[in-house]
Amino acid sequence: MNISVRAVAVMIAALLPVAGLAQTAPDKPADSVRISGRVVFPDGNPVSVPVTIARIEGGFLTHGSSVITDVHGVFSLVVKPGYQYRIHLRGYGIKNQTTADTTSGKDLDVGDLVFDRCVLSGPLMGKPPTAHDLVGDLKPEQIIIEPQNGWWSAKMDLPESAYTESVGPGKDVDLPPCWTAPSLKNRKYWEPWPMIMLDRPVSIESFVGGKVKAIRVQYDPTLTPSQIRDEVRKVWLGLFTEAYSSIMWSEMNRWNIKASVEFEDGERTWILTDGIHVQVQDREGKYWFIRL
Repeated sequence: MNISVRAVAVMIAALLPVAGLAQTAPDKPADSVRISGRVVFPDGNPVSVPVTIARIEGGFLTHGSSVITDVHGVFSLVVKPGYQYRIHLRGYGIKNQTTADTTSGKDLDVGDLVFDRCVLSGPLMGKPPTAHDLVGDLKPEQIIIEPQNGWWSAKMDLPESAYTESVGPGKDVDLPPCWTAPSLKNRKYWEPWPMIMLDRPVSIESFVGGKVKAIRVQYDPTLTPSQIRDEVRKVWLGLFTEAYSSIMWSEMNRWNIKASVEFEDGERTWILTDGIHVQVQDREGKYWFIRL
């Protein structure tokens, strides 16, 4: 009898490590890797927060998934190998994020991510500069009034944008840590967005960029040459803070000027306007709708 009890005890002891391993290492698909790490406060204490891991494809994040860290601050997510992944805390405004490279096909431990918030910042919606502050220099002789070609009869037709990239479901811009309001300097991050609010008022000229060689105008025949030149200059140097990839205003408007903008470096863009509302093509080929 004692021998039997002893034999059973030995068998139980042999099985215990296997049972413990099954509880701490959940199954994962064969074609996958596990990315794990820990989130802590600056003082080293663990914090329970959502962590997002997303695949990096170009300047975008795709195939994102999230998990909440446990009471020890630990997180673990299973992903497909062969890609780089951005790991960050949900929402921007946290200083620390990291990148995991899974091309080796092996599980990765990225270590600690410190939960340390960025300094709060936002759009600088101060008083816009006056006309005297504008640095743009568009001379009357650079505004060339073209012979009428029938455009006015189809004045509501909008140019078709050749720009196709956009942010959609399951696809987000890979913003840097401590992201601040959009500015012309960080254009590459917000260019695909459907709408932006810039950090300060800018002119159409500054937004598009480039030194103008000539602006060639088609127009409402009721406008005089002087009115045409005044309106083009007012629009080209006009200020705004918000831009959209489609019309966002509710009031009716009647386009009265369509112009091709030629730059000294050979680039071309378009503007369509009624003096207040503007559709402008940027140098990446995307059309934006703006109310001055």
